[in-house]
Amino acid sequence: MSIQEKYALTDEGMRNVKLGAVWTAAANLVVFGGVGALYLLMGELVAHLTEGAPLPDLLPYAAGLVAFAVALFVAEYWAYYYQYGVIYKESGRQRIGLAERLR
Repeated sequence: MSIQEKYALTDEGMRNVKLGAVWTAAANLVVFGGVGALYLLMGELVAHLTEGAPLPDLLPYAAGLVAFAVALFVAEYWAYYYQYGVIYKESGRQRIGLAERLR
C-alpha cells in the first residue's frame, strides 16, 4: 500500500509530502554545514593555543554565520510549511469532503 493510498492523499497532497521531505533533508544538510564550519574554526583556535599559530581572521566566519542563519531559516521555514501548513489544509479538505458525502 502506498503512502498516497494509506493516508488518502490527492496528487497535490502527495507532491507536498515529497516537497516536505526534500526541504527537511535540505535543512539537515544546512545544519551539517554549520557544524562543519564550527569544526574548522575550533581547529584553528586549538592550533593557536597549542602550536602558537596566528589567530584566524574572524570576518569570514562571521559572514558564514550570517549566511548559515539565513539558509537555516529559509530551509526550516519551507520544511515546516510543507510538513504542517499544506498537509493540514489537505486533511481539512478531505474531512470536509467526507462529511459532505456522509451528510
